[in-house]
Amino acid sequence: MREGMGKLKKSETKDKSTDYTKRTNSVGEVKKMEEPIMSEEELEKMSKELGIDTGSDPNGDCEKLRKEYEKKELAQGNKERSIIITGAPVPEKLERLPFRPQLTTEEAWVQLEGELTRSIADLNENEFLIITTKKKLYFVQFAAQGGFGMRVEAVSNAYLADGRELSEDACTNLLTLGWNSPTYIPEELGEEDRRPDGSPNCFLDIDSPVPYNLVASLAVRTLREIFGAIHPGGLQYKALGKGDCSIRFPNLRIARER
Repeated sequence: MREGMGKLKKSETKDKSTDYTKRTNSVGEVKKMEEPIMSEEELEKMSKELGIDTGSDPNGDCEKLRKEYEKKELAQGNKERSIIITGAPVPEKLERLPFRPQLTTEEAWVQLEGELTRSIADLNENEFLIITTKKKLYFVQFAAQGGFGMRVEAVSNAYLADGRELSEDACTNLLTLGWNSPTYIPEELGEEDRRPDGSPNCFLDIDSPVPYNLVASLAVRTLREIFGAIHPGGLQYKALGKGDCSIRFPNLRIARER
């Protein structure tokens, strides 16, 4: 079978002006075939395997046979490849290694949202938690303000440069999610003159009691839908307390920025 196909493919490499299938000239006359593509024995063998009747003309359906054969070979190849991917049939005795499979991407995001809810609820007054994308360093940050609630911010173009700027659509989508638009740019005021109201970033000032679950949900949606994070593994965090003391949140299961 493979030898017959080898002859067929070899004939295809010849000059297109010498075609061994039937062709008609410009006036519709049938040209004489110069030589057969394959022997009648090979053609009959292939046609039986594929279940195709070639009729009385041994070369009339060679092109059809070739296409059907290639289709069958491709299907067989895909079948064999699926066996390689999915593995062999499960044996009667199967030893399971004592490990737990990783979460799916969606499950990982759900887990992060839950752990982020607990983490921001655990922040004391004047403590900060910042979640950043590893690639473009887009961030969402949380600042605990004790009895006054919490300030939450998403980075704006005021702090982005070098091709990392958010598009107009991204800025609009931040507002659509519920963020307030920036109220001033950093250069307008010195560090000592920062206003308690407003921010150069997109922001929310949330009164106590803070709905931490809703805040965490907004942060995760922002990281995914606006900042392009595909998986929590593409994030890192930094948390600071009084005197810039570093705080750990291993429950977040993402890298700690150093």
